[in-house]
Amino acid sequence: MLIDLHVYTTASGGRSLASVVRDAKASDLDAILVADRGASAETVAALDDEGRIDGLPVFIGVELETRDGDVVVVTPEVAPFLSREEWREVTALDRPTLKEVRAVVEPLGGVVLLAHPYDRSRRSAPRDRLFALQGVSGAEVGNNATEAVENMVALEALSASGVPAFGGSAAKKSGEGSSWLTLFASSIGSQAELVDALKDGNYWALETRADGARPPQRESGGGRRDRGDRGDRGDRGGRRGDGGGGRGRRRSGGGRRNDG
Repeated sequence: MLIDLHVYTTASGGRSLASVVRDAKASDLDAILVADRGASAETVAALDDEGRIDGLPVFIGVELETRDGDVVVVTPEVAPFLSREEWREVTALDRPTLKEVRAVVEPLGGVVLLAHPYDRSRRSAPRDRLFALQGVSGAEVGNNATEAVENMVALEALSASGVPAFGGSAAKKSGEGSSWLTLFASSIGSQAELVDALKDGNYWALETRADGARPPQRESGGGRRDRGDRGDRGDRGGRRGDGGGGRGRRRSGGGRRNDG
């Protein structure tokens, strides 16, 4: 299942939600996760009873700035934590620590993902400090808004870590060239199933190319490392068929990595 795991809308200075959904459907995505910076209620209100917008599954998270880096928070239920923006309690006075965010999110069964860890334009980006951070369920190996060289550094760093890697657009306008997405091994039909999949760590970041070219293959980062049972997971990712405008895709990180 192919998901854009870090979508911005007008709440983050990006495009309208309708435009984002339209482009996601045109790109043959299976779902998106809207994780606006410091906002969530507006997108929750736009969901229908099945958690969709114009037929597309739309999951909800929120991006928060912490002293340890920007994070994306996702909980199994959107109400009331995301629908009423109860997460504001942890950001009301000052930038919280990662530990303080986890203390609020984990009792709700949610997960914390590290966003754009090597983006030098972000004042709290942890960079190599990510190796010392505890309790994150994944880290962003690449997004459309970050410089290519910084995505590459994140790719190399996560290759040496045990953290699953994800990709998303995180862009404020529709762009051309490479884009980042996340491929999940399992089918995901609800917010709760997305959280379970993120906890499981069985997913991979993918880079796509609008011109149909396939970026150079490289073994890359993240994934929880378990000994033995390599199985067939190394075959996931890569090109997603020859349809859909000839977009080439490659695996560029994440998923469970095994040392056996």
